[in-house]
Amino acid sequence: MICFLLIVAQTYNPDIAQIVNRVNVDSVAKFILKLQNFWTREYESDSMYKARLWIKDKFINLGYNVTEQIFSYGGREQANIIATKYGLSDTENVFIIDAHYDSRGENWGVPPYGPAPGADDNASGVSLLLEIARIIKDIQFDYTIKFVAFACEEPGLIGSEYLAEHYSSNNKKIKCLLNADMIGGDADYINDTIIIERDEDNTPDTNNLKSWAFADTLKNSYTLYTNLNTVFGPVFGSDYIPFEDSGYTVIGVFEYNWNSTYHSAYDVVDSMDVNYTAEVIKGVLAFILYVARFYPVEVTEIEFGNRFNFKKVIYDISGRKILNNKIKSGIYFMVTENKIKKILKIK
Repeated sequence: MICFLLIVAQTYNPDIAQIVNRVNVDSVAKFILKLQNFWTREYESDSMYKARLWIKDKFINLGYNVTEQIFSYGGREQANIIATKYGLSDTENVFIIDAHYDSRGENWGVPPYGPAPGADDNASGVSLLLEIARIIKDIQFDYTIKFVAFACEEPGLIGSEYLAEHYSSNNKKIKCLLNADMIGGDADYINDTIIIERDEDNTPDTNNLKSWAFADTLKNSYTLYTNLNTVFGPVFGSDYIPFEDSGYTVIGVFEYNWNSTYHSAYDVVDSMDVNYTAEVIKGVLAFILYVARFYPVEVTEIEFGNRFNFKKVIYDISGRKILNNKIKSGIYFMVTENKIKKILKIK
């Protein structure tokens, strides 16, 4: 019980506030528009594959270690995209932030599929993954963080079932999984409240207490670092469910004003509130900075040649340890006095 109390006993941290304020509305809007402009991300469509490649490339270009969990569904190859930032102290107990990247419209499942831009459902959730990944790419953490973009949520949580089964059957650990599904709100309403979803299911009930503790922590993050109100609701109908059923700790964020255009050709950026989406992202970013234990960064540019030898352990931007004789030109980090020094190697 003491550890749960420590999770929620947070106070305002100016270092966290400074990082949270890097969330950029224009950046978020660009991510959503790009995904919207694939026209459809229906799981059997060619543009679903194109969206997959684009998301994967965005994570790679940010410097993350990216893998794909490949599976077959709907007569096509599908893939969950997993971008990893390794923790400096704990690489086994991971925090997962996830969102599905497929979409559906009125002609769902009927070739040629019709338009399914899916701006709110769920380009908004994917924008949360990409914006947080963009902001924390040069920040180091104690715990490992994984960003997961799930395929095939719309036909029945297919992608998340595959990953949950992989984690469960291999006894992999998850500290907490946070699901982002529809965080765009509705342009016709005042969007000032976010629903924090927590585990209220009794099959099993062993993961409920931790879920409620993390939900309280997320609520505090919104109170401290955003202008949003919060209400609690149950987890339901999205990609955290297979993990919850396997006994893992899950929470989620979901818009308070349910966008009436979802699953239609009208689910576009203009129907949602991107400023609201940015505020939702700020709360989740503050949460992950706190619970995954980020290191304040002291930027120090150091120019050195191939023969320079550090006595401290060096990490690359994904958090992996790098041998001194394997250092190439680029950006690295070293830990000193509970802070991170950002160092730059220039040949």
